[in-house]
Amino acid sequence: MTEEANLMTCHEFQAQLPEMIGSGESRAAHAHLRHFPIVEPPDHLWEQIESAIKKEKAVFEPDEGKE
Repeated sequence: MTEEANLMTCHEFQAQLPEMIGSGESRAAHAHLRHFPIVEPPDHLWEQIESAIKKEKAVFEPDEGKE
């Protein structure tokens, strides 16, 4: 990592993410991310996401599975 990574804005970092992912470079070790705590989302958030996906699927595919 270079000193430039420390001066990078979030927008600049996001623009470089596809290249970083494609190269296999560890995003977690990047200097830009070391300044931010990594917090796992609460379990209820995943339940809300799953519920929203099921509701949206029911709207777009209402007759699926009803034969």
